[in-house]
Amino acid sequence: MTYHKKILIVDMTHQTLFPHEKVADVMTLSRDAKPDLFKPYELLIFTALVRDLPEDLVYVKDYINASGYNPLVGRNRDDLGPRFPDMSFVFSPPVSQKLPSVIVTAGDIDKPNTIRCDPLVWNAILGSHQKKKILGLLYRDRTQAEALIKEELKALKR
Repeated sequence: MTYHKKILIVDMTHQTLFPHEKVADVMTLSRDAKPDLFKPYELLIFTALVRDLPEDLVYVKDYINASGYNPLVGRNRDDLGPRFPDMSFVFSPPVSQKLPSVIVTAGDIDKPNTIRCDPLVWNAILGSHQKKKILGLLYRDRTQAEALIKEELKALKR
């Protein structure tokens, strides 16, 4: 399977997606990435294994950063994005099928219907700063996540 767009799939929980086939560039991260990592990519797919999800597969609709940490603090890199990026719509919904949505958090927050995944939030901030399209997926079953990602990539190819 080859796609025309440059796509990066990043798992935040050290799960190796697509270990036996090449569908896109794949890696794992447990903290925020170096800003230049996302530069060549048009689409970022951020995933995380969450064993106690209410569903087998959900997409990330929004985030709350209550961690006190922001990867954009400090001197701005104008070659990557604006000083104050629009963070209104960081995540894109899946186009291939309807899924339930969740809000992810970074830091301790007492809010119902949220799931904590600090690295996903921090990397989404970095990707959004660079105006990247971002799909966030949380899953209980890796094979279902891989199947959805393949559907998304096929839909993008059309």
